Amino acid sequence: MENYVQDVLQVLRWIARPAILLGHSMGGIIAQLVAERVELRALVLVASVGPGQLGPTRQALPTDKPFMLTPQEARSTWFHNIEDEEFELFYSRLVPESPSAMNDYSLGKIHVQKHRISCPILVVGAEHDRTVVHPFQRVGDFYGCQRLLVPDAGHDMMLEPVALDVAIAINRWLLEMLGDQGLSAERAREI
Repeated sequence: MENYVQDVLQVLRWIARPAILLGHSMGGIIAQLVAERVELRALVLVASVGPGQLGPTRQALPTDKPFMLTPQEARSTWFHNIEDEEFELFYSRLVPESPSAMNDYSLGKIHVQKHRISCPILVVGAEHDRTVVHPFQRVGDFYGCQRLLVPDAGHDMMLEPVALDVAIAINRWLLEMLGDQGLSAERAREI
């Protein structure tokens, strides 16, 4: 997990100013660990793994081979509303996941020092999330922050018809929290 955190920290150093960080699923626990270490404008956790203080979410996975859901398992676990063609394209781009990394977060091993996170936090959950992430209400309660439930959505809501509505809701929250700070249209850095 630390390698993922270091990758994000490297990008934030390149940006060279406090950023708005959004993390989804396992990326959510990575975002929380990053938020402990650097100043952020805001933190948005979408269908996110919660901190280890909330406890384990499943039994350990065997670590002798990479983890990959079958197409049927992936569709029923991650999605509520997706067209066949879109799902097939999505699934064709998946790669196996490290069971060791998955065990780290799903067995409650990764604790977050919430007192070190000073930015506003929004926790977004999906009505039909069937993954093993902590319930979004518990993550929101842990941080004492605002929560948003997305109806008619699955875990991968950003790939479903509700995606634009979710993005608009997150943007509204950011505008409420930050005003125009960090959201104004500036020339992007060229890579």
